[in-house]
Amino acid sequence: MDQSTYDKLERLANLHRDGALSAAEYDDEKAKLLSGAPPASGNGNPAAPRVEPTIDESKLAPIWQERFELIDKHGMPKSRAYTAAVQHLSAIKTAQLVMSPLAFLLGPLYYVYLGLWRPALSLCAATIAFTAITDALQVPAWFDRATYIIPSAVFAWVCVPLYYLRVRQGVHSWNPMIWWGAGRA
Repeated sequence: MDQSTYDKLERLANLHRDGALSAAEYDDEKAKLLSGAPPASGNGNPAAPRVEPTIDESKLAPIWQERFELIDKHGMPKSRAYTAAVQHLSAIKTAQLVMSPLAFLLGPLYYVYLGLWRPALSLCAATIAFTAITDALQVPAWFDRATYIIPSAVFAWVCVPLYYLRVRQGVHSWNPMIWWGAGRA
């Protein structure tokens, strides 16, 4: 087996482990790969097409390389190993690795810059719905002001795993929580 095939099998295993592929999808793609047949361009779900990563990782900023290395070693942020690994870091280093300050400040504009326009649109729609609900409920003024930071925090928090999936595994989903494994796009 050549290195390319091994890398593709590893990528499939990571997608399955992270919840982006079901067991059936994983088995199907693995069988195709081992038989020499060309793998499908997606997982059977048009909302989450897989694309070959086109970003030269050597050109990524050092902070992104460090974030990716942390995920490679310990899994996605939802994993116990990842949580344990960041607990040993200083608060500032944890914030740098777990969240993206540019995503916090620029939100959807930064996502579009990174090529994450699908989850950016999904998060914008969720933000609009959240705002409409809080307005309709006529929440207290202090809570209403506090809710302005929630969408920014969500953009910052989910940026790192989404960009990892985009760059390393070629996943481009509408679902901003695909890395959590709660849904499949």
